Amino acid sequence: MTAAELLQRARDQGIRLSARGDALHYEAPPGALSAALRDELKSHKRALLTLLAREAQERGYPLSAAQFSFWLLERMNPGSRAALEQFLLRLRGPLDEQRLAEAWLELQRRYPVMRIRIDAAESPRQRPGPPAPIGRREVAASDAVEFAQGLNRLAEDELARGMDLGRDAPLRAVLVRAPDIDGLAERALLVTAHHSAADGLTVRLLQAELAAIYAALAQDGRPPPVAPDYLTRYTETPAANDPVASLAYWRQQLDGM
Repeated sequence: MTAAELLQRARDQGIRLSARGDALHYEAPPGALSAALRDELKSHKRALLTLLAREAQERGYPLSAAQFSFWLLERMNPGSRAALEQFLLRLRGPLDEQRLAEAWLELQRRYPVMRIRIDAAESPRQRPGPPAPIGRREVAASDAVEFAQGLNRLAEDELARGMDLGRDAPLRAVLVRAPDIDGLAERALLVTAHHSAADGLTVRLLQAELAAIYAALAQDGRPPPVAPDYLTRYTETPAANDPVASLAYWRQQLDGM
């Protein structure tokens, strides 16, 4: 029996299978999950997890309440810059630009929320898309002041580009360099982020993880271990699938406080 046939057999018996990171989770009516079927599920665990992940990606994930508000803002004000923010990393010392580009792609691979696209349907859903590579730009500058001025102009240009949530990754990085200032190359990483995927509180986490991935690739060519898939876990919760009920619950809990 193939994994696909086993998955269908389990569903025919009312058994709901879901992926929780590397674990296969099930909910079954009383008596539906026999010992033999349990053993078959265990022996096909890896293939079943792959099937479930593929199905989830094809149907997409519901938006969180915050993501929905930003999506609605974009629909009401196309091209608005209100949900965009930027951060800048000044890069000092020796830098392997190719390894930095690889670290940026790896950062997006391990966190689907960094590469989601949101469809424009009446009930929008998010789907992980391909990672967006780092862009590269050079700024003509003879000193640090001119380099800073060039960065400011480039940052304004990046904001003016806006973001199409259905087409673009919600984080866009550009490696900016000035070839020769006092015999050294000035470099900076400019990241433009949409609030549907990142905010001021996550910026430091992204910076720290990008640095950790870069260091690990430099040391032995392999990235550090991947964190749990919190996006998938959240979208399986009742709060993600029924935000109206979730809001009603918290209003009741907080009433009178």
